[in-house]
Amino acid sequence: MSIQKSDIAEAVAANTPSAPGAGLAGQMMETYGQTLAIGAQVCIRTVTIACIGKVVRFSQLGPNVFIHLDNYVWVADFGEYKEALRSGKLQKAEELPGIIPVAVAPIVDIHPWNHPLKTTKF
Repeated sequence: MSIQKSDIAEAVAANTPSAPGAGLAGQMMETYGQTLAIGAQVCIRTVTIACIGKVVRFSQLGPNVFIHLDNYVWVADFGEYKEALRSGKLQKAEELPGIIPVAVAPIVDIHPWNHPLKTTKF
């Protein structure tokens, strides 16, 4: 099952992003192994950027759907991507303050980030 922008919009509209097993949001979380749950730490790559953070909410502005991340880190260079996901070590990254919205439309992939946030040595 692939997740489309409209699927996340439906989950936002249903206001069930943090309720595992509830409606479409529950299906999305099961598909991604809880990756899209509120409170999950994720690594998101889009067509133009990569970032790491903690999912704090979902929102919609017109046709655009956003995943809001706290403890946001913009990743300029992962080094070897597979190794970065495994070890949590990044070649070049920059912390940004506050909660940052990430548009769903350009997302290429989402992976769980199983490392401390903002404490990774760059």
